[in-house]
Amino acid sequence: MGAEGVELVAEQMIPTYPNPPQSWVDGWHGMMDKYHLKPTCMDTFVDTTWGGHREMSLQESVDMLISQLELSHRLGFKAMRPTTGPVADSALAMIEGALPCAENLDVKIAVEIHSPIQLRSKYFDDYLGLIARTGTKHFGFTLDLGVFCKRLPRIFIEHFRRKGASDDVVKYISEAFVDGVSLEIRVNEVEKMSSLESD
Repeated sequence: MGAEGVELVAEQMIPTYPNPPQSWVDGWHGMMDKYHLKPTCMDTFVDTTWGGHREMSLQESVDMLISQLELSHRLGFKAMRPTTGPVADSALAMIEGALPCAENLDVKIAVEIHSPIQLRSKYFDDYLGLIARTGTKHFGFTLDLGVFCKRLPRIFIEHFRRKGASDDVVKYISEAFVDGVSLEIRVNEVEKMSSLESD
């Protein structure tokens, strides 16, 4: 087909992740050479809890992100796309703690931004602020095409209707999304509406 770039979902595809044996790493590089391929982006999912049993400390989260950066470097990736926890919140401290490692290894951290996150949002602005404050060239974004969504898909709305969302909530969410109301405000407003409906 002529494609050269390879994206890898690390946790799913690498044995003894995040520390595969050197023999596996050598085999990976051998395949890249044999088939004339280039590592483009390593996808990771930064854990914020240990097996769902307890919250990880900030240092534990930073250490996990660093181990993923080191693995990216071992495999020849120049970019790593972490999912950095709940979409309602950014992971500023975790990213900032790992930035020196990213810069030292020359691996760019590119968090994914996708719907329901909007480009005009606190989540996005917080990350832009981190870039402006640190001046880093090793942190940025992977944009999912969902950020260009202008209205909520009908199937998405119907899913939440089936789950019990009221017509008032559905109407509010649909209109607020079109108007660019931030996720934080939408969540707060729906919580208020839901508490009134349950009274």
